[in-house]
Amino acid sequence: MNLFVCGSNQLTSADKKVIQTFLRQYAPKHSIHVLCYKSIENEVLRFFLENETYAPHLHIYTFQPFANTTAWFQDMVSHFLSLGAHYTSFNHARIPLYRSDYVQYTRNLVKQVDLVICFYNGDTHKSVIAADIAKENGIDTFICDLPGEHTERANRQLERMLRLL
Repeated sequence: MNLFVCGSNQLTSADKKVIQTFLRQYAPKHSIHVLCYKSIENEVLRFFLENETYAPHLHIYTFQPFANTTAWFQDMVSHFLSLGAHYTSFNHARIPLYRSDYVQYTRNLVKQVDLVICFYNGDTHKSVIAADIAKENGIDTFICDLPGEHTERANRQLERMLRLL
């Protein structure tokens, strides 16, 4: 199954723990698609760096052309590619990225997946745009209610944090 992972921009350590738990459960069995634009991709990429055997399950997307990304990012993506990961650029060279562009690219990405998982800690409604797009296109979407500053919620079972949108 192809899972698109998206979500909140400001992640607490408790939020990161939940995301890592999710990836430990689902990355071995499913393809994980991530758009490298906010901070959630840092957790996803960190997971795959620590679990390189799952790299063939990783699909990385960027708005900007590969040549316009940082040298560090290029090195990391090249490493993942050598391990069997997949990379797609939307080749958006114009700055800034307008909301309409973001929505269109996200719409194209979401059409390629079977399920959207949106990790959300209540930081901003923009964090759930992909979930809204998926719902409009009849693609199942789960919101994972991250603990945010409520660290005691990080120990709940992952299934109890997921709700179907």
